[in-house]
Amino acid sequence: LGFSPVREIGPFERTTFKGWDAWQATGRSQFSYEDVAWLIFYTPEVDKTWFIGTIAVLPPGGIDAHAALRESFDVDPTVHADGVAPSPLVQLLPAPELLEPAMGEKFSGTDEPVVLRWQPVKELAPDEYYQVMVEYDYIEGMYSEKLATRETWIELPLSLYETPNCQAFDWHVRLMRQTGVSQDGQIQGEPVSYDSLMPYLVWDYPAGQRPDDWKSCPNAQF
Repeated sequence: LGFSPVREIGPFERTTFKGWDAWQATGRSQFSYEDVAWLIFYTPEVDKTWFIGTIAVLPPGGIDAHAALRESFDVDPTVHADGVAPSPLVQLLPAPELLEPAMGEKFSGTDEPVVLRWQPVKELAPDEYYQVMVEYDYIEGMYSEKLATRETWIELPLSLYETPNCQAFDWHVRLMRQTGVSQDGQIQGEPVSYDSLMPYLVWDYPAGQRPDDWKSCPNAQF
């Protein structure tokens, strides 16, 4: 969609844009202070479908920031973009629908497991699995860990909790087909489905138990 990560999107509602019928949806990107929206419409003049994404950060009051950002769009029939897409295009299945935990849910300590759940995409073939990507920041760096399972749930490993982090963990899921194994024993694969939305959860230490040598996290996390 041009925005990464996308945490929430929709619902899509019918509207018009400069005389064209269109569908419009708002969304939620990584940071709560970012206001994002998407507009999809077809222009018969040039037989093309357009997808416009806009993002507003601290827009001025009293205006529709997204309408202002889209105002300069126009169709120029003299411009031709007739590139040829790769063939055949990979036909991917819909992304997994994430179930829990809820966006921004908070966990503390290790007494209870942190479990991620999602809806099945299909009945898995013997070589298919779900790849769960967990991403987190620490100081100025971003780190990630790939987890694999054939179930529709997975428990976050304690190693994530014990690794220096900013307590905010992004996660997303996609269905994969195994193509091999890396030299370090990690599953290698190719996508079978699109990637899911990317919510976040907070996994913090109880009061007074956070390691003293962990650095602070100056950047926004969610």
